[in-house]
Amino acid sequence: MRAFIAVNLPELIMEDIAQFIGECGKHQIDGINYVPAANIHITLKFLGDIEEDDLESISAELAGLKWKPTRIKTEGIGGFPDLPGARVLWIGLKSNPELVEIQSRIEEICRSFGIPPEEKSFKPHLTIARIKGKIGSKLLNFFKEFPRKTFGGFIPDGFHLFQSKLSPSGPSYKVIRSFKKGG
Repeated sequence: MRAFIAVNLPELIMEDIAQFIGECGKHQIDGINYVPAANIHITLKFLGDIEEDDLESISAELAGLKWKPTRIKTEGIGGFPDLPGARVLWIGLKSNPELVEIQSRIEEICRSFGIPPEEKSFKPHLTIARIKGKIGSKLLNFFKEFPRKTFGGFIPDGFHLFQSKLSPSGPSYKVIRSFKKGG
C-alpha cells in the first residue's frame, strides 16, 4: 500500500488556497498540474509502498508520540528548486520548531522500520502545482506580485496516516488513521 504521514489543513485555508490556485490557472494552464485544494496537506513523511503489517506496527509507534503543536502560519509562495526553474510550486510555512520536532520523531520511527530517511532536510510547505515544462512568464510575474502572500494560520489537531492511490486522473487520498495531539 502506498502511504504517507501528513497534517491536514482547515477548510477555510483550503478555500483560500483553492481561490489562489484558480487565479494561477488564469495565468498558465499548459504544462502544469494544479493540486486540488482538498489534496493539499503538510507532508511529514512519505512512506512509499509498504506492507500492511508494517503499517500497523508503525501506526502503533506513532500512536505513542506526544505532540503539543503550536500555530502553523502560511507565508510566502515560491518554487522548487527556485521560482524561474520551478518544477513544484508551493506555499511556504513560517518556521515552526514543534512541527520540525514531530517530523524528526516520525522520521526516527520510520527509520527503525527500515524506511530510509529523506535525502533533503525537512522544509515544511504546501505543494500547489507540479510543472512539466517551464513556468510561463505570466505565472512567474503573478507569483512575483505576492512574495509574502499568506493564507492564515491554524493549530493542527494532530497528524494522519494516509493511503495514496494513483490513477490517470491524479492521486486520491484516504485517512487510514489519525493521531491526535497530546502530551
